[in-house]
Amino acid sequence: MRYDDIIEKRIVDKGQHIMTLEFSRDEFYQSYDEYSNDIANQIVNNHLNKRGDDGRASNVRIEKANENDTIRIHADIEYEGNDHTTYE
Repeated sequence: MRYDDIIEKRIVDKGQHIMTLEFSRDEFYQSYDEYSNDIANQIVNNHLNKRGDDGRASNVRIEKANENDTIRIHADIEYEGNDHTTYE
């Protein structure tokens, strides 16, 4: 999966970060063959690692492709009290 093709959107409300990653169904199926929250968690952690982002993802959930063939992954991102995050 080419992480440079992911569109990231964030909402920050009272210190709570909510992130949405968007990418094409074709891009997803180049690397994965099924939808699952475990795969979504892997994609989110790889994305954060690639960006050097110290946030910790929780409540990660994947939304199957819509009529525009776009897949969305939603996650809450925590920063408070974090030490440097490792993604291994």
